[in-house]
Amino acid sequence: MGVKITNITYKQLHVADWIGQTSELVLEVLQKAKIPWNKFGLLINTSVYTPDYHAEPSMASVIQNRVERDLINSGQDFSRKLFSFDLTNGSAGMLNAMEVAGEFIKSGFTEHALIIGGDINPIENAPSNVHLKPVAFVAILSKSEDDVGFIRFKTYDFSEYNDRYLSQIKWKKNKNSSQKRNILEIDKKSEYQTLLEKSIFKSLERFQNQESDKLHIADQIIFSVKPEKNIGAIHSLTSERATISYPVYNSKEGEIVTASLALAFSQNHNDFQAAKTVLFVAANPGISVSLALYKNAKLHFEK
Repeated sequence: MGVKITNITYKQLHVADWIGQTSELVLEVLQKAKIPWNKFGLLINTSVYTPDYHAEPSMASVIQNRVERDLINSGQDFSRKLFSFDLTNGSAGMLNAMEVAGEFIKSGFTEHALIIGGDINPIENAPSNVHLKPVAFVAILSKSEDDVGFIRFKTYDFSEYNDRYLSQIKWKKNKNSSQKRNILEIDKKSEYQTLLEKSIFKSLERFQNQESDKLHIADQIIFSVKPEKNIGAIHSLTSERATISYPVYNSKEGEIVTASLALAFSQNHNDFQAAKTVLFVAANPGISVSLALYKNAKLHFEK
C-alpha cells in the first residue's frame, strides 16, 4: 500500500480573514473531491504566520471547528471526529506534514488526510521586516493500492547556519498603538541566500549518494524557492531531461512561504502530470532541506 496526493488546491485570498477563507477552501475541495468528511481521520495545519500569531488552541483545530460547524449548518451528518494538530517548518512544512500523514494512512488510522496551510501578515502595519501575501492551500492525501505515490522522504539539517537567519516574537508596542502585543522580528544575514543555495545542493548530493542514484529517475524537480545559480550543477546530479520548476510571483506584493510548493504545483501542473517521477525540494530558513521522491499519477489542480 502506498500514499498518493489526490488533490492540491492553491488560492490567493483577497481579504485578511485567513481562517474564514481557508475554511471555505477546505469545503470547496471536499465538494470537488466528493469524499465525505467522515472518511478523513487527520488534519494537519502547516501555517507559520497566523492571525495575531495565534498559537492556542492549534490553528488546525480552529479550522476543523469552523468547517464542521458549516457542515452541520448545511444539514450534513457525520460521526467521526478528526485528529488535528499544527506542524510548522516554513516552506518545508507541507512535505513534513505529508510524511507524517502518510504514516497515519499506512497504519490504517485513516483512508484520507487533509494538509492545509498558507500565509498572512499576522498584524497589519506592525513593525516587521516580513511582508506576506495572503494565500492558502489544501491538499488531500489518500491510500493507494498500487505503487503510485511517495517513494522516499528525507530531511537534511544545516544547524551550522542557524545564526544566519534568526526570528523571534517579542512582546512590544505596535508603532500604531500604545498597547503591547506579539511582534515578529527577523534578522537575516547578507550571506543567507548563498548558504541556502549551498545547502540545497549539498542535500541533493547526499540524497543521491544515500539513495543509490535515484535522482536520475526524476523527470521533474519542484523547488519551494527558485534556485538562482546551480541549475547546471543540479542537472549534473539529476538528469539533463529533468524539468526544473519553482514558484513564480511578484515578491513586491508579499512573500509566499508556507504555500510556496503548492503554488509551484499549480503553476507547473501540466509538467507535473506528464512526469513519471517527481522530486520535491523544500528549504526552510533554519536551514534545513526536505526532499520527497514521488511516483506520479494524474492529479487534480485548482488555481
